[in-house]
Amino acid sequence: MSIIEVYADNLTKKDCKHLPRHIAARAVVIHQEKVLLLYLKKNEVYNLPGGGLEKGETLDQCVLRELKEETGYLGLTPIPTMTVIEYYPNGIFESHFYRVDLASEIPMERNLTEEEIEQGIDLLWLSIEEALERLDSSPTKHPHGQNIHARESLGLFHSIS
Repeated sequence: MSIIEVYADNLTKKDCKHLPRHIAARAVVIHQEKVLLLYLKKNEVYNLPGGGLEKGETLDQCVLRELKEETGYLGLTPIPTMTVIEYYPNGIFESHFYRVDLASEIPMERNLTEEEIEQGIDLLWLSIEEALERLDSSPTKHPHGQNIHARESLGLFHSIS
């Protein structure tokens, strides 16, 4: 499993020791040669399903919970593929990527947060090539959207190779 570290604004690891660390787990779900992406309409951002680690939760539990909440799909045993650690002036963002197979092709009801409902989340099943293309070249309204797309692209690419 590989780890990629990204530093913004000429920061070093030493510069960031005091910053808060945000840990997340993200699911790379490939089914019938298509990958599952989320499209957050309000800010025009593409994401893999996933989110923040909750207190007392393992990363495996987090990725399966987030997959179910955001998409309604139940996942099987997650397989870790890579980690991206991003260092920014306001914090450290550690994203753990997992390959996850579906337990069923039929999603259950989603359990979205108010923020996710406000964003307007569409589920998209895209070919791997189309998913990578959207992450690479889609415009976004989010101030960190290009960084998000780059992180998700790294996670997807390293999870399929």
